[in-house]
Amino acid sequence: MNSAYDYSTQFANPLTRYDLFIIGRGIIAGSVMVSAPAVNYKLWISLIVGAFGGFVQVGTSVILKKFKIDEPLQVF
Repeated sequence: MNSAYDYSTQFANPLTRYDLFIIGRGIIAGSVMVSAPAVNYKLWISLIVGAFGGFVQVGTSVILKKFKIDEPLQVF
């Protein structure tokens, strides 16, 4: 039985799904989100807020790429 989809490469390298530029922009977005009110945050709150900012940036980048909308930060 010939299948059009090659299941052997589905889990070959899990890092092929991740783009290092998107991860880097997520880290920068998280640190920017924390940096303005950093004096008022406790450590655990800043970790949550930074992670939220990173996930929002990465999520929006993926959604914009899915709908083929040009994003200014996607220059590469």
